[in-house]
Amino acid sequence: MVSHQLEIEGIAQSVAAPGFTVNGVAVTTDANTEFRDNNGEPIGSAAFFQAAASGPPVKVRGVLVGNVVLAERAELED
Repeated sequence: MVSHQLEIEGIAQSVAAPGFTVNGVAVTTDANTEFRDNNGEPIGSAAFFQAAASGPPVKVRGVLVGNVVLAERAELED
């Protein structure tokens, strides 16, 4: 299977750990995902999911596996 690196930005929807959608694209996270706050500082996954559920934009960098992005990094944006 071929995987493709990509980056997507937008409002996280259907937020429920370990996943969410951005612009209709399914995103999942795992133990290797780095979570960052809007200052680029590391935060825990629970803090990320709690904040993402309230609607700030997010940026996700990861690998497309099938039709789901496996996030290497998930960041809150301003």
